[in-house]
Amino acid sequence: MQSEWPIRSVIDLQREGVLLVEDGNHGQYRPRRDEIGDTGRPHIRAADLSDDGRIDFDSAQRISDAAVARIRKGQARAGDVIVSHKGTVGRVALAPPDAELFVCSPQTTLWRVLDEDRLDRGFLFAQLRSPWLHGQFRRVMHESDMAPYVSLSSQRRFKVLLPPIDVQRRIARVISALDDKIESNRRLCKLLDAVCQAEFDRLTSLATSGEHRIGDICDINSRSWTGANAPEWIDYIDISSTAEREILTVQRLLYTDAPSRARRIVRTNDTIVSLVRPERRAMAFIHEASPELTASTGFAVVTPSRASPTFVYRAVTSDRCIDRLTAEATGSAYPATNASVLGDVRVAMPSDSGAEFERFARPLESRIAAARTESRSLAAIRDALLPKLVSGQIRVPLSDDSAGQVGAAIEALA
Repeated sequence: MQSEWPIRSVIDLQREGVLLVEDGNHGQYRPRRDEIGDTGRPHIRAADLSDDGRIDFDSAQRISDAAVARIRKGQARAGDVIVSHKGTVGRVALAPPDAELFVCSPQTTLWRVLDEDRLDRGFLFAQLRSPWLHGQFRRVMHESDMAPYVSLSSQRRFKVLLPPIDVQRRIARVISALDDKIESNRRLCKLLDAVCQAEFDRLTSLATSGEHRIGDICDINSRSWTGANAPEWIDYIDISSTAEREILTVQRLLYTDAPSRARRIVRTNDTIVSLVRPERRAMAFIHEASPELTASTGFAVVTPSRASPTFVYRAVTSDRCIDRLTAEATGSAYPATNASVLGDVRVAMPSDSGAEFERFARPLESRIAAARTESRSLAAIRDALLPKLVSGQIRVPLSDDSAGQVGAAIEALA
């Protein structure tokens, strides 16, 4: 079905005024080190593009007005699609409608739709995340001896699918509906997390029973497996995937089909926290564990003993604890700390051992877990739909009911 749709090169669409593809400034016009700080215009790098298609403006560098005035290329705005083309190649994000003006770094390229009657920006965003354009990035990313890199000239030779505009808009509507729900869940989780943290901070500030070592209110297990004790690996935690500074970002856990041989069984109400690169905050609260759940090497399993589970989780994942783990971490490539450092961190504990906090936080933590589970399911559906929608294998029905269109697409996928 894909052959039924016109295919145009990026350079042809640029000549016709449909699309602009432009890198951030290189060479003498790029921001100097003394022009980068905490204020000014956002300077978006590959690291600021999340895996779920967002631009993280909060963590982005900012550049001075003098640097902005000198820059001639890569001045981006709301609605632009930003793609990483150097180092981390092919990460794609869409600038939201309320995005402030920002500047692309030399690692990124902006793709801007200039004629919405011929190319829908939502469809372009979907297409850049689909195998159709991802494959084009992969084919040229190792053409030089440098780190993975896709030049601007290579990108302008890429081919873009150009189905009828109403088809583009229908596809964009389906993908956008799924993205919007995932984003809504993310914001809900962030809000609920902040509420839980504020209550934890309030109760610990009022605590009169003094400070306790984390190692005295819970058991910490960070042992590895050796020889016959090694479990059968089915899945694992990928620390590098948890770049976003949020609680509960770990989504993949390691299982074993021989739990009796594993030395570190993870149980319901445990917290797992990474001792490798602790600043990445790879951590999770285990709401419900299967009998065979384990944690991989590099993670500590924290089991409550003298404090409520949610209180222990907040203590272990607090800024105070993470800052201490980060300060004590050693090693050049992957700095790591150990369980004794974690156990020595102190926390002010209420006289009821966190029972009041447990009653307050447990429903909110459960809601966070449910929203994250739903988002993972929605992301899996979206990622399965994307190539079939963009290729034309699944057609979205003509309708004003976006929910119905999403449902029809999912039904066709099944």
